[in-house]
Amino acid sequence: HSVVKHDIVREYLSRYVHVLMSNYLMDKLVLSIVDGFAGGGEYVGSSGEFVHGSPQIVIDALAEQEVLLNVGREKPRKLDVRYYFVEKMASSLQYLNALLTSRYGSNRIGQDIVTLQGTFQKNFDAIRADIKKRGRGDRAIFLLDQYAWDQVPGALLKEIFDTVRGAEVILTFGVDSLISFLSDNEQSRRKMEGMGFADHIDWKSLEELRGAPGSAWRAAIQRNLADALIRASGAQHSTIFYITPQGDTPWTYWLVHLSNNYKARDVMMNIHWGKSNQFSHY
Repeated sequence: HSVVKHDIVREYLSRYVHVLMSNYLMDKLVLSIVDGFAGGGEYVGSSGEFVHGSPQIVIDALAEQEVLLNVGREKPRKLDVRYYFVEKMASSLQYLNALLTSRYGSNRIGQDIVTLQGTFQKNFDAIRADIKKRGRGDRAIFLLDQYAWDQVPGALLKEIFDTVRGAEVILTFGVDSLISFLSDNEQSRRKMEGMGFADHIDWKSLEELRGAPGSAWRAAIQRNLADALIRASGAQHSTIFYITPQGDTPWTYWLVHLSNNYKARDVMMNIHWGKSNQFSHY
């Protein structure tokens, strides 16, 4: 699942730059990339090899785009990007710092490459303040690759869109992990209230469908959850990729793109259709 997700992120960043810099008179793009669950920067692939994680992927993808922008030009065009890599585990952050220093040089750490320990929620206020200091429309892409589904509540998504004018979010959401636990009981309702979803779920209809043959119940709860997530976020536009990993735990998760810009949604939809053979939908 990481391969598919990283392909989408890499391709979207490429198209993002292409669209915004399509005006040849524009000589600089100020952009912030916030990786809220950065990990150690690489992971061990299925064959035992080291594979780039999201921190290396986003830095390399945007460095490549800056080179392509300047092919055949005398006056240089610049991507002024600042990267924020947030990681909760101290050992993973230590590994990430060593990796980024080795690959990109110690002079960039703390300058355009910022690493922060702790949860994304706790670091959000400081990151937002720094993004706003940079100006140019608060253009920022938040990569929120949470482990399951409950680390990025709807209220936090809404705060992002209410306070960061040019924000977009690419969010991982473990929908099958949630569905396996969800039913009309006090625990589920309390959890959904904490996420800001409870008012958007038709609990009565879902319980009536639970015993239905086939996938009717699963399809209905996915529709409810998708609607709840989008409404709680306050984002005007959305695209949801349904990704089912191979392996021992093939639980479907969503890769959700949220934005307030129609063109951004259009670009992501084109990627969605181009990769539709890798996704499943109810």
